[in-house]
Amino acid sequence: MAAALAVSRPFSWHVTRWRNIFVAVNHNTWIFSLAMMLLLSHRNIVGAMVLMGGASLFQPGLWPSFACLFRAETIRARSGGAVLLALLGFCAWTFVSVLWVPAKEEAEWAAQMLLFILFAAAVLWTARHLPLAHIRLVSASLMGASLLGIYALGVEGVTGGLLRDIIPPDSRPDKDIIAAARGVSIGICFLPGILFLIRVHLHRWRALAFGLGLGAVAALGAGALLLSVSSNVLALVAALAAGGIALVKPRLALRTTIALFAVSLILAPFLALALPPLDDITRMEGGPTSWIQRLGIWRFTAEHIFSSPQSFLIGGGVNFGQVLSDAETMITLPGYPIAIPVMPSHPHNAFLQVWLEFGAVGAGLLLLALYAAWHWAGQVGPGGDADRQRIAFVAAALVAIGAASFMYAAIEMSLWTPWRLAAPAFGFYALIAANRCFVRGAS
Repeated sequence: MAAALAVSRPFSWHVTRWRNIFVAVNHNTWIFSLAMMLLLSHRNIVGAMVLMGGASLFQPGLWPSFACLFRAETIRARSGGAVLLALLGFCAWTFVSVLWVPAKEEAEWAAQMLLFILFAAAVLWTARHLPLAHIRLVSASLMGASLLGIYALGVEGVTGGLLRDIIPPDSRPDKDIIAAARGVSIGICFLPGILFLIRVHLHRWRALAFGLGLGAVAALGAGALLLSVSSNVLALVAALAAGGIALVKPRLALRTTIALFAVSLILAPFLALALPPLDDITRMEGGPTSWIQRLGIWRFTAEHIFSSPQSFLIGGGVNFGQVLSDAETMITLPGYPIAIPVMPSHPHNAFLQVWLEFGAVGAGLLLLALYAAWHWAGQVGPGGDADRQRIAFVAAALVAIGAASFMYAAIEMSLWTPWRLAAPAFGFYALIAANRCFVRGAS
């Protein structure tokens, strides 16, 4: 009887089943390597996303779902699809900007942005639609691998790079301790989803779950403090504080986070222009030199944004920050023995970079994505007790990832640093997996 039933099932059922297994195995394989990615080279995380996204291309329903993005009801819903559509519109504008950017080879960066968004969407879609049995296996592997990598980063911070010294060969380029500091920033973006996964998978062992979660926070804190990267310290504090608030007021915290991004994007060039003139900034003393340099970068960027109506409206084109860097406008700062470029490849502020390279049009397209996200957040509401708890956890993780990402965007991030964009995307991956497993895990 069982054999007869198996033969009578449509061929498409077998295809769907084996495609799901294929995608789950591929995702799980790269998740197991996540610990080494975090520890050894921040760049490898992007390769993992490409490979996982490639596996997602075989997931049933992916391409029909992509086609649905362009339906009127998707736009009206202001859902995740509407957000993705707005981001694709921004990508289209980056391609258009190649027409006026001085360095035409910069078009490759526009292609990189488009491919990243598409791969990220495919990865997240897969986490949303894999069968529950598969996503539970994937999420458990993700939790274990991420915790292993985070604890290793804590060891690196405490010992000054012991694990990198142990791993041969001595001359490997990815043993740079700076990569560990950047691994900490990736780990901070992972942390909210990982804490949620710990809650889901270890809900019956509360003491163990609390210890693992506290250990992860402590490891990232040690890495942030001992590797002396102020943006990591600020991002970790912001993530924990904002996530705690979201547990109590999920909808308010979500909308406040989105509004913070929108207001910062609108005001960034005007606030930067209000800084003291560049000559005055270069004579500042008494503060950290890196922060004085940032003030100079931001003021210099604002002057270019407002240099002409064209610069303000459409910007200088994709990766125009690198064009300014290549011009080698030099400044001298207190504490620096030699002159340094006033624009070191990018503005060290993603909001200013959007205005510098894509002008008011590019900023407006990103505001459309934030507008769609704002309306999506407004749909968050309490259901039953279990659903209310789940929503609080999801909102807390979303807000924590958003708070950490905001700190990086405001202080040092570049739009053309793929691992910076990949880190929150993988954080969302962990969050989606935890959300799907929550109801069963909480029973």
